[in-house]
Amino acid sequence: MKKIIGCVAAAALAAAAMPATAAGWYAGVSLGNTYGQVNNGRIESDLRSLGFSSASVSGDTKDFGGRAFLGRHVLPWLSVEGYYADLGDTNWRATTVPEGTVSARIESKAYGIALLPGFSPAKNLMVFGKLGIARAEAKASFASSGFAELESSSRKDTSTAAIYGLGAAWRFEGSNAFVRLDLDSHDNLGSNEIGGKFKARAAHVGFGLGF
Repeated sequence: MKKIIGCVAAAALAAAAMPATAAGWYAGVSLGNTYGQVNNGRIESDLRSLGFSSASVSGDTKDFGGRAFLGRHVLPWLSVEGYYADLGDTNWRATTVPEGTVSARIESKAYGIALLPGFSPAKNLMVFGKLGIARAEAKASFASSGFAELESSSRKDTSTAAIYGLGAAWRFEGSNAFVRLDLDSHDNLGSNEIGGKFKARAAHVGFGLGF
């Protein structure tokens, strides 16, 4: 994690030091599907530690999310990009013995900065990787019934999360507008108190404009 922070900070400083004429700015938004995780084993273990003899856990990890991004081309093959991301909701529900239920709805979001190194295999097409650091927030809302009782109905956890992935951008001929596909993942979201640490993956299609 320290190496990632160092690389991103160095790139950001390099971008700030370059004259405006040496780099092109761009901005855009994207929408798509998000995929969280449910740590069934962790949840079942925590419930057993509370005195429940058995538990079954189910989850709904797919949702809809969005992103806004602002970036700068610091080299023909490298961009530095800041962003805000809605990572969607992750839900889980546990059925316990003695009879009861515990459920959670976890809303995740993040903002951060990333390096986007890439290459152009064809005219107007850029294929890129993504590596960066983010401040992530996971907000959980809990509900229970029957013999299962909770001390708290909500919890919010913030963490430093790595972001990594890949994508492709297609620029319209004779224009500064482009469309983009992003596939990426945020690590280290949440906490053991909301069912364990998890990853949030996203597949987004976006539109942007250079200026």
